[in-house]
Amino acid sequence: MKRILVNLIGLILVVSLLLCGCGIQQEDYDTAVSQLEEYSTDLQNKATDLIVSQTDLVKLQATFVILQNELDAIKEVYPPGDFSSFTELEEWLAADKTSELPESMFADQWLRKGLKVQRSAAEDGYIVSVSIEDTDTGEGTYFVYCSAIVNGDLFVWNPEDDTIVQNPSWTNLR
Repeated sequence: MKRILVNLIGLILVVSLLLCGCGIQQEDYDTAVSQLEEYSTDLQNKATDLIVSQTDLVKLQATFVILQNELDAIKEVYPPGDFSSFTELEEWLAADKTSELPESMFADQWLRKGLKVQRSAAEDGYIVSVSIEDTDTGEGTYFVYCSAIVNGDLFVWNPEDDTIVQNPSWTNLR
């Protein structure tokens, strides 16, 4: 019985506190609820901002990978240099298909082929020069040739047939 009475008094006390608002004034309660809603909205906005930032980060990382790959490809051919051996020059010319294009009818077409060889060489990391010379025959004829240095020796070829020529006087150019 004593126990029931103690429980009953406890229950009455709890109910009276609840009815009185647990000692918190309504104004303070409303302010707390308002701040809670404001913080909740702010948290949702921050979560949205975080998702946007994470998406931007993924895009930036993908762009970085693409640019890094491009840079690595550039580093493979830059700075361009001389061919390391005669065999390397021959193999490169065999792989370059410029000489398989139709034969040039005019000097400017021939020169364009030489420039195509030069551009292809630069893309592969090699230095190739292209020259055009008047043959001094008085007939307005020209000769176009490409040249490259291999181990200090100068080699030349016609961009239309890739036949490599070396003059003994063109050695040790370093």
